Amino acid sequence: MVALFRYGKDGRTRSYGLTTISETAVEVWVESMDARRTRKVRRLAVCDDDEQIEPFLSEIRRELEAGGWSEL
Repeated sequence: MVALFRYGKDGRTRSYGLTTISETAVEVWVESMDARRTRKVRRLAVCDDDEQIEPFLSEIRRELEAGGWSEL
């Protein structure tokens, strides 16, 4: 996963990134860690078109900031 951005809140962090799965598709992943350093990784979506990626990532950022998360 190539990390694109990280957010934090109350000792927790979330890193968001992309993994290329074909010439035309990428997976969007999130890695979460809490204060105890418990790590969870999950796939959020598969984007088959470059035009889908940026709006999807922008929506994630908007929702994080609305929820009180800050970019690290």
